Amino acid sequence: MRFGTTIAGVGEPTFILLHGLGSTRRIWDLLVPLLKTEHKVIAFDLRGHGESEKPEFGYALEDLAADIDELMRRYGVTHPVLVGHSAGGNLALHHAITRRNARGVVLVDGGLVELHAHLSWEEALVRLAPPPDDAYQIEKFVREGWSEVPNTVQLAEIRRSLFEWDKGTDARKRLTRDRHLEILRSLWEQDVHADLASLTCPALIVACRPRDGTGSQWTVQKELAATRVGRLPHVRVSWLQDTMHDAPVQRPRELADAILVFSESLVAQQRTKLSPARA
Repeated sequence: MRFGTTIAGVGEPTFILLHGLGSTRRIWDLLVPLLKTEHKVIAFDLRGHGESEKPEFGYALEDLAADIDELMRRYGVTHPVLVGHSAGGNLALHHAITRRNARGVVLVDGGLVELHAHLSWEEALVRLAPPPDDAYQIEKFVREGWSEVPNTVQLAEIRRSLFEWDKGTDARKRLTRDRHLEILRSLWEQDVHADLASLTCPALIVACRPRDGTGSQWTVQKELAATRVGRLPHVRVSWLQDTMHDAPVQRPRELADAILVFSESLVAQQRTKLSPARA
């Protein structure tokens, strides 16, 4: 399998960055420079996304988790910190509980709300289906969703990565509708609260509260879920205020700081375990 991959930095633990459904590794472009100063960072396009191969079948969470295994083998990573945004958080959680080799997991506005507890599959198909297969409409949708972020050249490149371009102007989504829905079904079926409870490594949940989202149904669902899972001894919940869902492009510095502090706590815990007991 060929994967579009970005690798930067040195140092342990290694961060493996997982983007969300329909996105690409470029969503992490503003964060990688902030993380690579002390850590090795690997960001890659999930199968069917970005510059990675697009097999006809195999888009369940377990298939995507197997791709993480392959990347870890290729680059000699044994105990990563998995950082997932949106559906990438669900994937990070699934990989952590089924492999149990992660040093820790960071779930960025993902892996928190159980979709099947709030939406029937038919409702999920309506509310969470991909945008129309029209590049102009998709780019307009993303641009409006990122309206609070300065429209820099780098941001335009991140948006452009969502499409395949023909002759420089004609574009189409990189992830097809059928594959999008196959991944969505796997996300809808996931029991995220049971998965969080069964984690054997520390977890940091970075939830986003938009400026205009106070009291919205989705924000309330996140708040209720955060209260529930925040009682778990190995889970810590942090909120980014006045922040849209795509925090990696709006709050890269704040998000990087949270990840680095979490990583430092993991290293400190490891040192404590390895240090000889005092008499």
